[in-house]
Amino acid sequence: LARTGESFLAANDRTLVYGRDAIMERNDTYESRTYCPGHLMVGDDSGGAALVLSLADGRIHSVDMGAMTPDCFVLIAVSFAAWSD
Repeated sequence: LARTGESFLAANDRTLVYGRDAIMERNDTYESRTYCPGHLMVGDDSGGAALVLSLADGRIHSVDMGAMTPDCFVLIAVSFAAWSD
């Protein structure tokens, strides 16, 4: 993964991984602290699903941006490192 402050597309050319410059703005815009506390939105699939990182256990989940609540999460990977491989 890129180690810059800029967002970038992952290897599948669809998944946008947010850089430092975008991560706070996206989390504020989508109110992730309100709807999925304890999670940080780290990207999206360019199709309406957010990728969220659990701050408790490091798991990555996918969730529809219209229903960003933990009961709607779908597990993608057990860690950011496992997801990025």
